[in-house]
Amino acid sequence: MNRPVDHLKRAELLARIVDYALEHGVTSLTLRPTAEAVGTSARMLVHHFGSRDAMAAEILLAIEERLVSAIVDGPPRTDAANVLRHMWRRTAEPQMRPLLRAVFETWGRALMRPGEFGDYLQRIFAPWRDALAARLEASGEATEAAHTRATLAIAAFNGLQLVRLTTGDEDQANAAFDLMIHQILESRSRS
Repeated sequence: MNRPVDHLKRAELLARIVDYALEHGVTSLTLRPTAEAVGTSARMLVHHFGSRDAMAAEILLAIEERLVSAIVDGPPRTDAANVLRHMWRRTAEPQMRPLLRAVFETWGRALMRPGEFGDYLQRIFAPWRDALAARLEASGEATEAAHTRATLAIAAFNGLQLVRLTTGDEDQANAAFDLMIHQILESRSRS
């Protein structure tokens, strides 16, 4: 008979695995090296997570939760432009780089192997788009237009994150970000 999973131990183990994954990459993790690095056995990883793929899915959710909690803390922001400005500032912090690298690494892998990561790409994009669209709707924009503008803003935001991560040119990335905010979110009165 299988013994029940100790959820507290599982959560502690997952936190160590996420830290390891952020340092070594998410998509190429295998059970034995991961187990050794976090002080357990491959058998215990299977006991707690079921499989390598199930463990990878848990890692991705945990990384997403860390990213969201790191970005959304702080004072309330009332409009879409300020929400994105806050996110941009928070994601520029050095401790955010491993989280962002893990997200982009997973995006690339999910694009190449969509079956492996299921609906991960949709799950990570939709909540940000929907939250931004809700801010735009609250300021009086029609639902369809708000979703279109939010889609464009989040896509541009993510592209600029890649520019910032790959080039290291903060000044250029910041200038492009400011232009994007103005063109996409602050110019509503012209559209």
